[in-house]
Amino acid sequence: MFVACLGIMPREVHGQPTAEKCPQPGDWILMSGGRVGKDGIHGVTASSESYSEHTPAGHVQIGDPYTQKKMHDFLLEARDRGYITFITDNGGGGLSSSIGESARLAGGASVELEKVPLKYAGLDVWEIWVSESQERMTVAVSPEQRAQLVNYLVRLGWAHGDQEIFSMEELIRYFDLGAVGKSAAIFNPEKLLWLNQQYIKGADNARLGQELAPFLAERGIEKTDSAFLEKVAADLRARSKTFIEMADASTFYFNDIIDYDPALAEKFFDNEGTLYLELLEKQLPGMQDYSKEGIEVFLRRLADENGVKLKNVVQPIRVALTGKTVSPGIDEVMITLGKERVLKRIKNALRFLETEGA
Repeated sequence: MFVACLGIMPREVHGQPTAEKCPQPGDWILMSGGRVGKDGIHGVTASSESYSEHTPAGHVQIGDPYTQKKMHDFLLEARDRGYITFITDNGGGGLSSSIGESARLAGGASVELEKVPLKYAGLDVWEIWVSESQERMTVAVSPEQRAQLVNYLVRLGWAHGDQEIFSMEELIRYFDLGAVGKSAAIFNPEKLLWLNQQYIKGADNARLGQELAPFLAERGIEKTDSAFLEKVAADLRARSKTFIEMADASTFYFNDIIDYDPALAEKFFDNEGTLYLELLEKQLPGMQDYSKEGIEVFLRRLADENGVKLKNVVQPIRVALTGKTVSPGIDEVMITLGKERVLKRIKNALRFLETEGA
């Protein structure tokens, strides 16, 4: 008898090949899936033996399809969010094999078997180490991603008042098995998305810039300056739930040649909009106070002198600089781009209008 199983998976996730296992020194090793028991010990060796009615069956794994389904849902979501750097099942050899493989790739591992969840007490260390099950997976996650992942998982069925965000110290201090709900937990991707957004808001800009880089590489944006990435991340952190959203929203920062949407150009580059672009081109080089406050004062003065609302001035400039009607604050965009690049883009927009007008 021959048995085969086929599946599909994305070729890449956030620019990283999914077929490559890339654990790094400092990554955390996590076991996902059902608890460990004596069933499954010697399963691989037993599969190569002859069977009779007298053959012991203690190695036969006791399945748990409900836990397995929850594990699959969790792993697929974690994979798509780029949390996992390494994954393998706990089949032949159990943890000894899966952790051994990741340790070989990362230069070693420190294993705390006392933290492995057990089906029952009384298992020897070697039994925990070699118990086999393809319903359990060993994964590695980066230290940066571990916090939000653990925060989300611990909240599946447990609560501490109305608090949603916990540091590791708080989780250790507050967690109590007596507060764990008796009903089944619900895996909620929207809640994970919200939690991810909170960690983005709370992270420092340097780390956000580093995390953003591979997502930009997927979009063909490489060799970016780390200091500039920090500024971009600072502009977008409050607006982004994921690094995918942040990367999609940030592409205009990296290309001074904007491909203008004809409908937006027609709406915002009319005679009035063109006037404000021309005034900005003329007056920007002489602007002494090129700060957020200085830019706001400058734009408000431009609006007052022409008897219009501030948005009438800002939107044509926003479209000229970003190609979009929605972006971070125009003062933030102008500061991050810098005076020279802003002036270059305004000139490009006016040149676009001349070409289109011709």
